[in-house]
Formats: sequence, C-alpha cells, structure tokens
Amino acid sequence: MPKVVNKKQNSVVIEGVCTIRHIAKNDKWEVDAGLKLGGDKKHRKRFKLKEEASVLWLYFLTILECNLKLFFSICMPTNCRGAIQIFISKALKNEPITIHGDGAQIRAWCYVDDFVDCILRCLESDNAVGESFNIGNPRAVITFLGLAQTVCRVLNSKSEINFVPELSADIAIRIPSVTKSADLLGFRAQVDLDEGIKNAAAWIEKHL
Repeated sequence: MPKVVNKKQNSVVIEGVCTIRHIAKNDKWEVDAGLKLGGDKKHRKRFKLKEEASVLWLYFLTILECNLKLFFSICMPTNCRGAIQIFISKALKNEPITIHGDGAQIRAWCYVDDFVDCILRCLESDNAVGESFNIGNPRAVITFLGLAQTVCRVLNSKSEINFVPELSADIAIRIPSVTKSADLLGFRAQVDLDEGIKNAAAWIEKHL
C-alpha cells in the first residue's frame, strides 16, 4: 500500500504514487503523478492509475471531500479526434472510413449530456463523497465495425469501410458496470446511440 512519506500544511508526498500540493493563489490542489500525458498506451495507463490513486488519497487523508469518476467512450459534438467523431466527419463527406484491425473491439458509447448529468449528481450528492463511479451507457454496446456501419446508416452516407493493420494492441471489450452509479446516484443514460450520432453530426456539419 502507498505510504505517506511527507505531510506538510500545503504538500503531501505519497511514496511511489504522487505529490499533492495546495496552490494558495487559486486555492486549488495540484496532483503531480511524476508522468506526463502522451506517449504509448502503457505510459498513459500508468499516468491514469497514479492520478486515480492520488484523488482517493486526498479523501483518505481528509484533505478534501472528493470522488472519482471513470469515463467510458464518449459521443459528443466536438472537433476532437476520437473514433466516433472521425467516423461522423468522414461519413458526412462520403469519404472512406478506416478501421484499424478487424473492427471487433467492443465499446459502450455514452452521449456527453449523460456524462454531464452524472458528473453533476456526483458533485451534488453526499452519497458520492469518497466513492468511485463508472460513467457510461451499457445499453449502447457495439463493435467498431458496427459503429462505422451505424454511422453510415444514421447519416445515410455512402462511405466505404476500409480495414488496415492495427497500430498497436487494443482492449478487446470495454463496457462499464454502472450499477453503483444507478444505486447511489440514480443515474441512467438517456440518449441512445442513434440520437447521439445525429446530435454530434449536426454540430460537426455546422462548425467544421
């Protein structure tokens, strides 16, 4: 188990995990996990695990009332380069959609409005303090190939779907268990996949 090796008024050092500092200027806590975002998936996973451990230790050390939210695949109107945004952008232009690997990887897509709803429930509910929650939509489970096909169907696109070799190993199945979010927060995703794709496509078509 990680050990606190130095605890001062404005700084906590957790051995092998992180340094947590209080920034007086803006009255915020800063987590230094000793890693930077970027690099390969293994590097980012190490950062994510340290960051999650840091947040929970803030609570365990009674420094801060907090909770941990674990996001699963997000469907949202944005110009970020996630898989669903790329698929939609290509489909709107009837351009080929590229899938890395065989497209059998399974994800559960949750619309951004539902993510925000759950985040607000975490912030407002006493039941959330010191807890961790998965945020996602287990009813919108689909493979990457199925996602590309659904995007084309919903947007009436003539895009072809092409396959190329995987760039790196990927997680085969990623589906959230949201039982805890439902029981403690009353959360249940409301926006289905087709509606989320339409909403995201309308924004992308207007702004990009």
